[in-house]
Amino acid sequence: MIFILIVLVTGHVLRIANVPKSWAELSLRAQEICAQSVPQSRHNSLMASLVCGTDLHNPEQLHDLLSTQLYHLAVVSGGHLQILLLLLEVFVARSSGGRIFVVAILLIFSTFSGLQPPVLRSLFVLSVFQFYSLFKLNARPELVQLQSGLFCLLLFPQWIRSYSLFLSWWAGFSLCLASLILGKKAAAISKVAIVQLCTGFALGILSGVGVLANWLLAPTLGFILFPAALLAIVFPPFTPIFDFATDLFFALLRALENLSDFGFSFLAIPRMGIGPWISLACFCGLLRLIAIYRGRQKCVTSSF
Repeated sequence: MIFILIVLVTGHVLRIANVPKSWAELSLRAQEICAQSVPQSRHNSLMASLVCGTDLHNPEQLHDLLSTQLYHLAVVSGGHLQILLLLLEVFVARSSGGRIFVVAILLIFSTFSGLQPPVLRSLFVLSVFQFYSLFKLNARPELVQLQSGLFCLLLFPQWIRSYSLFLSWWAGFSLCLASLILGKKAAAISKVAIVQLCTGFALGILSGVGVLANWLLAPTLGFILFPAALLAIVFPPFTPIFDFATDLFFALLRALENLSDFGFSFLAIPRMGIGPWISLACFCGLLRLIAIYRGRQKCVTSSF
């Protein structure tokens, strides 16, 4: 509760100081610089989308990604920050200074990628976890997810109409649910299944091909194409590596599309009125109740 109050006060102070508006204007200029730095490539639109957060303009790639529910990976999101964090931690020691350096790099990347709502929310999640770790405090994942989303809305109230923020926040809570149900040591593929079902519920669409694509090909797009795109922008001679990986990925994706689907839709994609946010609040409350119940179970078990 104290940390939520700190988040509220900090967000209010930053808004009074006009920091969000200045940051957004700086991000627009930085995104233009990033897009202009994309080298000539057969897939330069995808490269710019993955790194700079611009719209994907290739209609064939757009169709393939939408039909297999993988479009969320072709735009800059929290997953890209996680990958960048893993790459940075290989080279940066996990000291106090190292954590500050990592957060600074992620902040710069988020600014150059257009300050997308899912990116900023994920940046705040990572920053809060780093804060807890720095002061050796116990972080409750569901509360960190709540705090990060609230901070986004405090800085940018207009994002209350952002479906990408809602879906990113929902996915974050879904990951918390997977960890609460399965535990931290459960296989990643099991957690992906729960996240996929939960986000499918939020979208109103459950697709068999979409589930397979997210299980089998999403790691390729995340852990290969994004670093390859980043490397090609920094060092253009590596662009053919990105082109080859992209050709291979979409060949596999089109082969997967040929499978007969067993999908169904029970709701249209919701408009960002009050309804989706009420559902998100109920989801957050459910997670908190499960976390409290699990905590009491551990206390009872440890007392014997």
